[in-house]
Amino acid sequence: MISYQVVQEFMNVSLSQFRATMTVTELELYFFKVLLPMMTIPSSSGLFLEALRLQKANQIGWYDSLIVAAAIQGGCEILYSEDLQHGQRFGDLIIQDPFL
Repeated sequence: MISYQVVQEFMNVSLSQFRATMTVTELELYFFKVLLPMMTIPSSSGLFLEALRLQKANQIGWYDSLIVAAAIQGGCEILYSEDLQHGQRFGDLIIQDPFL
């Protein structure tokens, strides 16, 4: 699964910061084929409230807390992130840096 937050960041970067940026048409096709099927946790008031709780309890940034909250709500066991601390736990969820 992938969170809405990650999709938003990916789309922004792919349009402006990749060495070979994607066109709007390419990104739209990629969105429908690859990203949308993985977006299983909708944005909701429950997601925001869980993110606020996680942010306060764990001293993490707002956008990171949204990603963690979506992973928890999705029942994920592993969250791959280079931004969060490798090995950090949020209940049953563990952070793994894919670049280590």
